[in-house]
Amino acid sequence: MKNERSERLNFTVTHDMAPSATIFAYYYNSESLEVASDSSEFVVVASSSIQKVQLTVGPQDTNHDYVIPGLRNKARVKVQATPNALVGLLAVDKNLLELAADHDLSTDYIALGLLRGSNQKTPNLAVSTFSLVEMFNSPYYPRKESRPAPRPASVLRSDFRDSFMFITKQANKYGNLSQLVLVPDSITTWAVTAFAVSSTSPLSLPKKPSELRVYQELYIDMDTPDSMIENETCVVNITLFNFRSQTTSNLTFRYSVQSTRDKSSDTKLPAMSSAKLQYFAFPLGPFKQGKVSVTTEVLDPSGIIIDKVQKQIHIFQPGYRVLKTSDVVTLSPATPMVEIPINNSAVPENIVPGSLRTALTVFGDVWAPVMMQLALPDLSKEFEGLIQVPTGCGEQTMAMLMPNVFLMRYLKRLEGGSLQANNRGKILRENLEKGFARMAGYRLKDGSYNAFGQRDRTSSTWLTAFVVRGMALASEFIGIDKGQMETSLRFLQSKQHSEGYFREEGSIFDRDLGGASGRSEVLTAFGYWHIWRSGVLNEASKKGCRHLESKFPDTTDTFALALTCYVFSRFGSVRTQECIHRLNGQVTKTSVGHRCWLDRNSPKIPGYQFTAKDIETTSYALLALSNSNYTGNLTPVVDWLLSQRNPYGGFVSTQDTVVALNALSELQAIASSQNLDLEIAGVKSGSKHRISSKSLSPKTFVVPLT
Repeated sequence: MKNERSERLNFTVTHDMAPSATIFAYYYNSESLEVASDSSEFVVVASSSIQKVQLTVGPQDTNHDYVIPGLRNKARVKVQATPNALVGLLAVDKNLLELAADHDLSTDYIALGLLRGSNQKTPNLAVSTFSLVEMFNSPYYPRKESRPAPRPASVLRSDFRDSFMFITKQANKYGNLSQLVLVPDSITTWAVTAFAVSSTSPLSLPKKPSELRVYQELYIDMDTPDSMIENETCVVNITLFNFRSQTTSNLTFRYSVQSTRDKSSDTKLPAMSSAKLQYFAFPLGPFKQGKVSVTTEVLDPSGIIIDKVQKQIHIFQPGYRVLKTSDVVTLSPATPMVEIPINNSAVPENIVPGSLRTALTVFGDVWAPVMMQLALPDLSKEFEGLIQVPTGCGEQTMAMLMPNVFLMRYLKRLEGGSLQANNRGKILRENLEKGFARMAGYRLKDGSYNAFGQRDRTSSTWLTAFVVRGMALASEFIGIDKGQMETSLRFLQSKQHSEGYFREEGSIFDRDLGGASGRSEVLTAFGYWHIWRSGVLNEASKKGCRHLESKFPDTTDTFALALTCYVFSRFGSVRTQECIHRLNGQVTKTSVGHRCWLDRNSPKIPGYQFTAKDIETTSYALLALSNSNYTGNLTPVVDWLLSQRNPYGGFVSTQDTVVALNALSELQAIASSQNLDLEIAGVKSGSKHRISSKSLSPKTFVVPLT
């Protein structure tokens, strides 16, 4: 082009330009006053993140370049990183990794994440992907390698995980880390990845994953289901791989099924030439509930086992578990003999044959029935139920987090200082730490919280109050940032109207959550209660209580009345007794003598006689009565709550479970007897048990069905 001129400019790329930078060039013609411009954006990746980690992995036995499975052989992983760096190691089956290659950490992936986090336009990035996908568990072509040494007859392969390691170790002062790891039994190739972080270096990665191969020349691949239903049958498919260099003859294939009806079979195999496959299949089932062990093996002519594979299959009963509490009775020395009839009308018509169990269980306090169904006292094993790692959105995370707090408080009263050292305390503390770390992702700059964090910039007054209270209670067991809590409290105070009520400007996605309704008296009571429980009682919180006192005469909703009464009882309001009187006027008495408070407008859930709002309302009523010097008998209220439990320790929904656990926890702290000492005798079972104040484990009598 005529009058065209080009210039070459050199500049130094610095850390300040990360994660991306834009070159802007312009031309200004002073005569015509014309301006021409253009720009180009490029990604900046810190040099310390490129090939900073040197990763090598190989078998401990240096005679081979692969690990022999079934011998509990180990691999050695070596890492070279920055001095004293924290190194993370992970091994994933390469077949799985190649199906989702872009899910693994890489420098491009990190750069892309930084760009997204900086809210900048994302430039084009070349993200490498794999072009070959192996849909089988090992190479099916022969390899020219040294043959493994003779194997002992006790070879057994039973560990078939898809990933392993999950190791976090600190490198030494030279940046070196060497780790021996036990390798699972799968015949496959493992992709081993690592990352390192330190105070002097950002996140560092190897250039690519290292590979570790698990291999043997002749092996079995057995395809079995993880679980089956009682009386089901299936077919087990077996593939025998032969990668030996010559034809193999006179082999014997054997399978055995260990259950209530043991079964086994031997099959003589025809000669197998090199790089050939042999297929087998045999029927499996039917079985009764329990576990079934399926074992297959291949033997040479002298009877030595070449390969042996064992897998476990869980056999479940059909249907789903249902717990029906026939009755709840409170025992005391004043009632030496109690007769509890078994209500057979509560048994469903479509019950699975042989699955009915009936038992009478005696507990030391009102919390113990819940403890039993939370899989306590042994929390060291895998368990399902109410106590679990908090996950989900902000609302779900808090609803799953709070039962951990209540249980920690209960166990501390029961076990004292030993809670901090035992396994129960460790698991629950980890759940609290993970839960509040997750909630940090739903925190906004003004100290408020919402269900989805930065994706939804609106603040939730209700959720923020919930988090503040959780922080205050959990600070007894884990480290809580007091500055963050004070910032959240200031946010709540900013959302309080001059007349004292709170307003909700954000969204509440779970409408079953207590206090989540749009009614100002409910939100005010809920917000005030949480602020008060956080240890703050200032003019703003007093103003909220005065607002509730002014609106109390117009309150007709039972749920709002119960929550308001609880706030009054804790604050010491002059209208507490008036509120309690109105609350008692709305109580419902059941046919078995229990007492509860019901929300007539809540829709019922199939399978439940009462609703989640009924559980919440009764729980707040119990809290109000137990904190107001109430002289009546609270046992019928407690018995009704305990009779509403589901098979997993909770109630109808997550939030009503949180409120019910809180009510039972506070009542146990107020009313528990330090001198409880009862001897319980089961007439039909003929057994005796002693229950004391420190009885955590329940005592159960098996009740005959005839």
